[in-house]
Amino acid sequence: MKKTKTYMDNLMKNKEFCEKFDKEYQNLWIGEQVARARHKTILTQDTLVNRIKNNKTLPIKI
Repeated sequence: MKKTKTYMDNLMKNKEFCEKFDKEYQNLWIGEQVARARHKTILTQDTLVNRIKNNKTLPIKI
């Protein structure tokens, strides 16, 4: 059976694109995990920031 190549398949052949894609995917995954944990424990972003004693932009950047 012949596999139909997608646009994404072609992009992933590019090493530079693939590396950047992987890095952004990891950032997205981390952000999702933080959001899930925050919602599970019913924490607001402000409360999380106060608990980690950091500036307010850190959770947003994650």
